[in-house]
Amino acid sequence: MKLFIKQVIYKLIFVLLIFLFLCPQLLEAKKYKGTVVPLIKGSIKGGKGFVFYGILKYAARPGKLTEPSILDRNGNVIKQGTVLLQLSTAYWKDRVESAKSAMRAAEANLLTDTENYKRMYFLMNNKSVSVADFQNARSAYYNSLAEVNEAKYALEESKLILSSCATIAAFEGIVVKVLAFGTYLSGEPPAITVAQLNPVGIKVMMSDEEIARLTINTPVSISRKNGTTDQGIYYGLNKRIEGGIIFYTKNSQRFEKNIRGKYKNAPVVKNIHSVVRFFVGHKPSILAVNNECIFQDRKGYFVWKAVNEKTLQPDRGISPSFIVEKVYAEPDNMQRMYGGLNMVRALKPSDCLKKNDLVLKHNPKGLKSGDRVIFPQERYIFMLGDEVEVDIKL
Repeated sequence: MKLFIKQVIYKLIFVLLIFLFLCPQLLEAKKYKGTVVPLIKGSIKGGKGFVFYGILKYAARPGKLTEPSILDRNGNVIKQGTVLLQLSTAYWKDRVESAKSAMRAAEANLLTDTENYKRMYFLMNNKSVSVADFQNARSAYYNSLAEVNEAKYALEESKLILSSCATIAAFEGIVVKVLAFGTYLSGEPPAITVAQLNPVGIKVMMSDEEIARLTINTPVSISRKNGTTDQGIYYGLNKRIEGGIIFYTKNSQRFEKNIRGKYKNAPVVKNIHSVVRFFVGHKPSILAVNNECIFQDRKGYFVWKAVNEKTLQPDRGISPSFIVEKVYAEPDNMQRMYGGLNMVRALKPSDCLKKNDLVLKHNPKGLKSGDRVIFPQERYIFMLGDEVEVDIKL
C-alpha cells in the first residue's frame, strides 16, 4: 500500500513538473506579421452639379497629412481643418452678389405691393374700388411675399455653394493620390484620394481556426519592428477578411519628445515652403513664394524666414527646430501655379531672400525675430504599408 502511494505521488510530481515546463510555452504569445492598412479610403469629387462645374484651383499634394476642423458646441469653426480641394470662387461670388441684387429688387416690389394692398383695402371699405381690384392687389402682395422668400432662399443657397468651394478633411488621414487639379471641370470627376490614419487597421493573415479562438479577452500587442512602440487594439472591433483579420488600433502623430522637452514654449509649425524662381521670360532672377506664406503688418508685407535652413541641400536635411527671422518682402502682381499644386507669388527684387530659402506657411501669434520654432516630421507612428509585429496570446 505504501509503495502504491509513493508511485502515485511520484506520478503527480512528474505531471506537475511537465506542466510547469510547458506552462510558459502555452502562455507565450504567438507572433504574427502585420501590415498597416486604412480603415477608410476613398476619392472625393471635384466640381459642382450645376451648368458651371467650376475651376479646380488647388489640390493638396500627395503625402499631405490631413486634420478635421475643430468646432465649438454650437458648430462654429474654432480652427479650420486641412483644405483638400479649392475651387475658384470668382463665379460663385458673382452669383452671391447677383442673388443679393435679386433680393433687394424683390424687397422693393414687396414694399410697393404692400402699400398698394393696404390702400386698396381702405378704398374697398369706402366703396371707392371694386372687390376685384382689391383681390388683384392682394394677389400681387402675396406673390411679392413669395418672391422675397424665394430670393432669400436663393441667396442662402449661393452663400452655401460659395462656402463649399473649399473641401475640408473629415478625418485624420493622408492624401494618397491627386487625380485632377488646376483645370476647368467638365463634370464631377474624382479629384483626390484620401486614406484614414487614425484609427488605423492592422492586417494579419491567420487561419480560420485561429480567428475562431479570438475573443475580446484575447491580449493583442502591436509593435514596430524597431521595438519603439507597443500598444493594444480596440477590443471588440475587427474586420474579417479572406485569409485573415484586420484589427483596429489608435494612431497618433509621432513627435520627438527630446525636442519638445528642450523647447517647451516654442510654437509648432507643420508647413514650410521654399523660395523658388518664378521663371518669367528672360528674367530667371525673379523669386517667388507660396501665396499663403506672405503676411502683412503696419510696416508692410513680410515672410518668416528659417535662419540657416535651406531645401535641396545634398549634405544635410532640415533641423527639427530652428530660429526664424521676420523678412520684409514686397510681392509683385504676378502669380502662377508651381508644380501644379501651389500658387506662388512673384516678389520684387530684394537681397533678403535667396533661392531655396525656407519660409513658414503660418504666422504664430506673438512670434518675433530670433524666436525658435519646432518643425516636427510629418508622419504618424503607424504609416500605411508599414510592417509591424503582432503578438497574440491565443
